[in-house]
Amino acid sequence: MSGADLELGAVNLNVLGLQVATQPISIDVSGVTGGTNVLGSLICTILETVNNVVGLVNLLNQLLGILGGLTG
Repeated sequence: MSGADLELGAVNLNVLGLQVATQPISIDVSGVTGGTNVLGSLICTILETVNNVVGLVNLLNQLLGILGGLTG
């Protein structure tokens, strides 16, 4: 089983004069792989990919911070 928690803060938008406001949103997604759980397997694959991308972005941000500190 694989899962992820998605937390979005409040959003306030002005779209061509239309005001859109949301409260904080929390979504929990999980899936089970194997057997006939095609959608569960797809969800697990997507979540693993997203987690890898988020990890890579965090690593790149850390490296940029270090390089920025070295160059002053």
